[in-house]
Amino acid sequence: MRRAKITKERTIQTLDNEIISLDNHEKEINSIKNIARQTGNVLHFEKLSRLKLKIIDQKFKILSAKINLINTPTADAFVDLEKNNEQ
Repeated sequence: MRRAKITKERTIQTLDNEIISLDNHEKEINSIKNIARQTGNVLHFEKLSRLKLKIIDQKFKILSAKINLINTPTADAFVDLEKNNEQ
């Protein structure tokens, strides 16, 4: 049971790290996008805008996975629930 809890915590941390990484990429894209806007490079601006939308979509998927994982009880939670129900 302890191993499952540790694995769950590590997975949540990994998901958090991925979200941070995507946030950093999004910031970089925004900076480059602003330069493209200032220089009038419309094609580059549009390409970066599409890339930003993909990043936002990926962040949403990771956040959803994280929420699902957080809300999924580990085996020890089931054992505790069963003990409480028996009393």
